[in-house]
This record gives sequence, C-alpha cells and structure tokens, in this order.
Amino acid sequence: MAANPMNTLMEISMGFTLPRTLHVVAELGIADALGETPQSREDLAAATGTNAGALDRALRLLSAHGVFQKAGTYAHTPSPAGPSSST
Repeated sequence: MAANPMNTLMEISMGFTLPRTLHVVAELGIADALGETPQSREDLAAATGTNAGALDRALRLLSAHGVFQKAGTYAHTPSPAGPSSST
C-alpha cells in the first residue's frame, strides 16, 4: 500500500520544526534564564524580552520531546545519573 501523499508532504515540510525551535530557544538564552527555579511563561518571556504566547508554544513543543518539563511552570529536565567526571 502506497503512503498517503498528504502525510508524506506534512512529514517533509514539518521536519525542520523541532530543531529550529531548539535553535531559537538556545539563541534567546531561555535555558540560562530558567536557571534552577521553575518559572512561568510570563516570567521567562519578561526575562528574555520575548512574547509569552509564542514562547509558551515553543516550550510546549520542546517539553513534549523531553527538553524541558512542564507542570504549570517550566523547568529543566533532570540530568541523567552517570559516572562522575571529577577526579
């Protein structure tokens, strides 16, 4: 059975969305502004000079892919436990 051409077109055209969103959020310094304390979209937008609604959409996308956590506010995802790099 052949793939649905509309689905194929959507997959191709939307394939850039996740990496581009991550790039924009990195350029804006969102992770640095977030720091160690969970923050609302309004607080992050004010700290970075961005639009709260647009920032919320970007952070929801990234949260859905495990880059950030969302539970009313945004937070960093926990670092995976691994070997210590200290010597």
